[in-house]
Amino acid sequence: MSRKMNKSSILVALTLVLLSAAIYHLNTSFARWQNPYRVTDSMASDLAYYLTENLTSEGAMLTMNDLDDPLLQHRKIVLGHALNESTAREVVRKLLYLNAIDSTTPIDLYISTEGGWYNSTFTIIDTFQAIKAPVNTICIGGCYSAGLVLVASGTGERIGYANTHYSAHISYGGSSGEKRPFSEQPDRVNGYLQRVTQLPRKWFPLDDDRQYYLTADNALKYGIIDRIEGQPAKAGKKNTSE
Repeated sequence: MSRKMNKSSILVALTLVLLSAAIYHLNTSFARWQNPYRVTDSMASDLAYYLTENLTSEGAMLTMNDLDDPLLQHRKIVLGHALNESTAREVVRKLLYLNAIDSTTPIDLYISTEGGWYNSTFTIIDTFQAIKAPVNTICIGGCYSAGLVLVASGTGERIGYANTHYSAHISYGGSSGEKRPFSEQPDRVNGYLQRVTQLPRKWFPLDDDRQYYLTADNALKYGIIDRIEGQPAKAGKKNTSE
């Protein structure tokens, strides 16, 4: 008799546990359905999984961590967008990372940009000065406005190619084509360019919409780059005097 009662008690206890678990599950499910963001949260989660597990493995996009860039293994960084807070932050992270790994081997920074904001540009330039590893600035395609300043600021070699072009000006066309003046005083940029290049004094101050376009030979002549790839080095070394 007692054995039958013990079995009955155990069955009742198990039934109560299962019933409690089922009620909890139903309440949790109901609460999730009450969440107005459940659909968007689910979509965002699925999208993040797809991007990280599929597109990155196929090489269709960079991984979420920009330090996973395979070019970093060869101490190479590519800047192919406008200079802004986002691109400057990415370049600075990579520079600091490579310097931490090896502070003696040069870093190659390939630059092709329409320009951008000087605050962001000088963030990268200040990082050049803060790290010990020399930074070779290499212009590919075109380096305009703030891009020209960045190329001229390399602490290693400053290199161009025969077909690269440059422009010096204090404003640039935004995405909609309008002119956007830089918020900084032109004297800041002018003074810096006068220290690191031999650009003609008649070009200063660059405080209006004037634009001066340069070929690779012009850039070499005025000390923006040190050499043109494939040609012997000649005039164009930095002017460090005030």
